[in-house]
Amino acid sequence: MRKSKRRNYKSRHHLVPKERVKLKNYNENQVDEHLQRVLMLWRIKHDAWHVLFHNLTLREIRELLDRLEQIKYPD
Repeated sequence: MRKSKRRNYKSRHHLVPKERVKLKNYNENQVDEHLQRVLMLWRIKHDAWHVLFHNLTLREIRELLDRLEQIKYPD
């Protein structure tokens, strides 16, 4: 079996795609600042999710949204 190149990564995604951030064009401080902004945006979205849905499961969220739709658009 071939070993996967991704096996060494903790996760299969990148916070910043390599195609968008060419390290030769940025110094380390600029990349770090960009990553900090990305992480801050993720944190803001995460907090907003919890404000809206608290700790509901995806199934509970779907049921909640279905009920709201029925209230707004009754048959």
